[in-house]
Amino acid sequence: MTTGCGGPGENVVPRGRADSGMAIVVGVALGGLVMSVALVGAAVVARTVTGARAAAAAGAAAAAGAAVVAVRTSGRAGTGPGRAGAENRACTAAARFATANAGRLVACRLVGPVVLVEVSAALPGPWAALGPMVAWARADSGQAQVPPAARWRLGESGAGAGSR
Repeated sequence: MTTGCGGPGENVVPRGRADSGMAIVVGVALGGLVMSVALVGAAVVARTVTGARAAAAAGAAAAAGAAVVAVRTSGRAGTGPGRAGAENRACTAAARFATANAGRLVACRLVGPVVLVEVSAALPGPWAALGPMVAWARADSGQAQVPPAARWRLGESGAGAGSR
């Protein structure tokens, strides 16, 4: 006599049922979905953090360049033969500060008393294949009034946009 409790020779799940093994398939599918969402979330976080790091590096680089212009040129950054030297000193300081803040100075320009910089920061680990994050910043050396400008993209300005 059988008790129906899965003893020897009895099947708990009758053979041939349509949902046989379906839990494994659903479990693997859900696991894949969770992993995909986690990877996309990690990529978004990596890009957000790296973008903030690039923006901070750009701001620090522009401020450092403007400080050098203010100290070294005494307000003559946009005139005379010392302008090329002032731009070189400002961009050298900007490059040091960009590097110190985990960025890389892509472009630097001195427009009158204003230092314009473009800084890139690489994404970490496997996300580096997505390309770097880029940020632009400007800083006034305090030597003159500068008309407001929302964004200055150095690569699009044409004249005098030099990479360092």
